Amino acid sequence: MNALEKIKEYIESNDSDEKISQSDLADIVGVSRQRVAQLIEQNDLRDVIITREDMKRRCIVCGEKMEADKFGKYCSDECKLKLRSEKYYVTLRCASCDNEFTIRKSEYKARCRNKIGGTFFCSKKCQGTELGKKYGFGNRN
Repeated sequence: MNALEKIKEYIESNDSDEKISQSDLADIVGVSRQRVAQLIEQNDLRDVIITREDMKRRCIVCGEKMEADKFGKYCSDECKLKLRSEKYYVTLRCASCDNEFTIRKSEYKARCRNKIGGTFFCSKKCQGTELGKKYGFGNRN
């Protein structure tokens, strides 16, 4: 049985879609890595091995492949801001106007921990409106 037949047998017996490196395939077949590369190139079996394109770094947010000259974990500033907003911010509803707004998670946790209040306001104006209803001149209770 020659090396090409062994490679084809390995492909047929491998049920998963997971790719294998040329070195590991060479160890399985019993030939050199270079010979495996030659056989794969000649017989167009590139979907079996891990290529340089597969080895490119990917963005941790969207999974898009990044360019070789791009450094960091993110492919763009949008991905960086998206992760940051999910990780460090909480979306709440204003108790006065019912609009959605975001605050830092640390601030939210501190307010809950110190029992400063279960009501959150999107602005000082909304807070003043609500406090005016509760403690204003018209309310003498």
